[in-house]
Amino acid sequence: MNPKDGNGCAFRWSRRRLMQSALTVAVGGMVFVETQRSTALGADCADKEEQSGLRESLHYTEKSPDAKQTCQGCAFFSAGEGKQCGHCQILGGSVSEGGRCDSWSPVQK
Repeated sequence: MNPKDGNGCAFRWSRRRLMQSALTVAVGGMVFVETQRSTALGADCADKEEQSGLRESLHYTEKSPDAKQTCQGCAFFSAGEGKQCGHCQILGGSVSEGGRCDSWSPVQK
């Protein structure tokens, strides 16, 4: 018990400290949400409605189960600008550079 405080509270919050703490929590929350949103956008390059039947039939996935077989290493992939997306000649649209489908073919060197 704090002898200067009659209510038994060992720590007293001033309005200034309360506002600083609230602002810190709010800004931290916004940064976290934006980080999660950016990550999700970066990983999700494909428009879900764009060629969805073809994507399903070729078992396209945004994240390849085999790190050696990704869209980035495929002959049908051309790199795009920003957010780790590119274009696939087979699927006819945007794909994740880390994705994969059944038509994957290694780039000929």
